[in-house]
Amino acid sequence: MEMTPPESTPSDYLTQREAMQLFGVQKSKFAELRDKHNIPFCTLSRRRLYRRSDLVALIEAHMVSSATTRGEDSK
Repeated sequence: MEMTPPESTPSDYLTQREAMQLFGVQKSKFAELRDKHNIPFCTLSRRRLYRRSDLVALIEAHMVSSATTRGEDSK
């Protein structure tokens, strides 16, 4: 039996405004992050859509453990 990946649902994608809210930043800062980290997006009818999983992966890739921050503070 062949398995097919589940189709993406609309909630899997965020508008730029929703992505900005997820990151907690304004438009200019989000554009800077998008360009710096090459965040993929698609444009439909002049509307940029971002895959939620891409944004969450970027956030998780930049998580810092409390042990790391304690070590940096003591320098």
